[in-house]
Amino acid sequence: MSPSDSCSDASRGPLYYRLELWRQRLDVAGQVAGWIAVYREAANRCELPHGRDRRALLELIQQRVDTTAQAASLLGALQGSSRAFVRRQLMRRAIDADFAAALRGRDPVNWAIADGVLARAQTAEERIRELRRLCGERSTSLGCVERLVAALRQAGQPDQALVEVERARANGLLTPRIVQLLGDLLVELGRVDDARRAYSELVEFAPSDPNARQLLGDIYRRQGWHQDAYRQYQTLVARRHEDPTATLRLAAAAAGSGRVDQALRLERQVAGGEGEPGPADPRRWARLWSALRLARLLTDGTQRSASTLQGLQRSLQRLQLQPTPGVLALLSWDDLDATLALELGSAANGRVAAEAIDAGRTGLFALALPGRAAGELPLVLRGTRLPGTRRVAARLTLLRWDGRRFHATQQDITLAPPGDAAGGPVAKELLANAS
Repeated sequence: MSPSDSCSDASRGPLYYRLELWRQRLDVAGQVAGWIAVYREAANRCELPHGRDRRALLELIQQRVDTTAQAASLLGALQGSSRAFVRRQLMRRAIDADFAAALRGRDPVNWAIADGVLARAQTAEERIRELRRLCGERSTSLGCVERLVAALRQAGQPDQALVEVERARANGLLTPRIVQLLGDLLVELGRVDDARRAYSELVEFAPSDPNARQLLGDIYRRQGWHQDAYRQYQTLVARRHEDPTATLRLAAAAAGSGRVDQALRLERQVAGGEGEPGPADPRRWARLWSALRLARLLTDGTQRSASTLQGLQRSLQRLQLQPTPGVLALLSWDDLDATLALELGSAANGRVAAEAIDAGRTGLFALALPGRAAGELPLVLRGTRLPGTRRVAARLTLLRWDGRRFHATQQDITLAPPGDAAGGPVAKELLANAS
C-alpha cells in the first residue's frame, strides 16, 4: 500500500471542510486522550500537510481545555512547536490565577525573600535598580514584570513601563494579566483607543468564556466606560443567567450609562429571585443597591416636583431596609480588584450597634446603624486589598430614616495605592455627617 492509500478523502478537501470534520470527531472523542487520538489520526491520514492546518486543529483542541489537569495532560502529550503553540494559546485565555500559574510553572525568583529586600528600598529608583538586578532579562517572569511596572509608574516613568510590558509580550508572556497592564498603561499615556484594542484581547482568545467577559466588563467599569461594560455584562448574563451577581453587574453598568430606571428593574428582578437569608443573600444586596440609587436621586441637585420626591420616598420605604429610625451607610466603588469595608471609628466607643453587609463582589459594602440619629458619624474605611498602582475612587452615601422621611448625604473618597505590585491594606478615618 502506498502512503497515499492511507490518506483520507478529507485530506484532499479544503481546510474549512476538514475543520468541520475535526469538530465532529472531537465531539465524540471524550477527554484529552481522545483529543490526542483525533490529532494523531489526522496527522497519519495526511490531513495536516502544513503548519497552518496543524495549528487549526490544535486551536480546536485547546479551546476544549477547562481545567488545570486537562491542560497538563494535553501539554504532556505534545512536543516541540505543537506544545509551544498550545501553551501560548492557553496562556492567552488563562483568566483563573491558579490555571495561569500552572501554565507558567515555577517563577525563577523567590518572591518571599525578594519582596523583603525590595521593602527596604527607600525610593522607587532603588526598587527599580534592585528589580533589574534580581530579574536580569527574565521578562517572562510575571512577578518581575508586575513589580517593575509598578516601580516605574511610581517613579513617573509610564513610557518605560510600557516598554517592559511590550518586551514581555514579545518574549512570549501573553497572559490576561499582561493584557491588563498594557491597557492600563495605554490609558495612563492617553492612548485610549489603543487601550480599548488591547483590552479586547481578553475575549478575542476566549469569546465563549464567561470569566473573560466578566473580567473585561469589570475593567471597562473601573475605567468609567459603562456602555462598553454593559455590552460585556449582557453577554455574561446570557451565559450565567442563574448568577445574580452577573445581573447586579449589568445593573451597575446601566446606572453608570444613565439608565437608572433599567438598573432598578434589574435589581428588583434579583430581589424577587431565589436566595437564602444571611449576609451573602443577593436579594438583600439588590435592595441595598436600589437604596443607593434612590438616595443619589435625592441628592443629585436636580429640581424635582413634590410628587416625584414623594415617589422616591415611597420607593425607599418599599425596600424595607430600615424598619426603625437609623442610618444606613453605603460604600460603593467601581474597581472590583479592590476589597473595601466600613467599620465604626474608635470615637463611637461601642455606643452604636452596627450590622455589616459585605457585597464587595459587586462593589458595595453597607453598615446598618439602627437608632442612630442625625449628626457626625465616625467611620473607618479599610482597603484590605488594593491594586498596587491605581487609586481607588469610592463614594460614601448615608441614608437616614427618621421615622417619617429619608434624608441622604454623599461623600467622594479616594484611596491612594500602597505603591507595590501586590497591593496592601490601608485605612482612612472619616467623619461623615448623617444630616
